[in-house]
Amino acid sequence: MREWMKMIPESEQSIYSSAGFQTELKPGNRAALIVVDVTYGFTGSEGLTLEEAIKEFPTACGPASWEAMPRISRLIGMFRSKQLPIVFT
Repeated sequence: MREWMKMIPESEQSIYSSAGFQTELKPGNRAALIVVDVTYGFTGSEGLTLEEAIKEFPTACGPASWEAMPRISRLIGMFRSKQLPIVFT
């Protein structure tokens, strides 16, 4: 179980499990990547602390968003190499 999942009450987790969530997801035959809110408004400028990023853009996630960038980049590269659709919002 992922660390953040431990914060969800056990009663809610059982409801999610009975609905089919918390199972392994495998890409279907029509996979697409949706890249959501990867803009400065949601990241802030690189190198800023969270506090500084929020001063720049109140909706910014700061360093956490920049830590995610390499992972997002790898996913985009994988989808491009397989000629799968990518949607940027």
